[in-house]
Amino acid sequence: MKGNVEHRILNWSPRPHTDWLFGTVESKNRYSTLAKIKEENNGQPADADFMVDGWLKETKEGEIVEGYAVNEKQGWTAWQIWGFADIGGERKLTRKFVVRKTGKDEFTRVRLVYDYLGPLE
Repeated sequence: MKGNVEHRILNWSPRPHTDWLFGTVESKNRYSTLAKIKEENNGQPADADFMVDGWLKETKEGEIVEGYAVNEKQGWTAWQIWGFADIGGERKLTRKFVVRKTGKDEFTRVRLVYDYLGPLE
């Protein structure tokens, strides 16, 4: 499977993007906090509970990257956040996201875990 490049501008302004994997989406991204995620909850309190649970102190008390994407043609939304979590006793870069089918009660909640190699030099 070939990779996918996503350029994220962290100002919470909607931007269109088209690629082979997700199709045409409008997404917005920003720095945020877990407290703001919990408070705003994107209209889905149970999703917000999933999103804010299980992070390391540095993520709980600091900023995270939040993204929200809408694919109107295929009828789905994806809400995601990035931070650091303890996975098996190791500090790992982690992304949590919730994908929902528009207008239906169909959803998937997922956590992806990455090896964090540090900032680019």
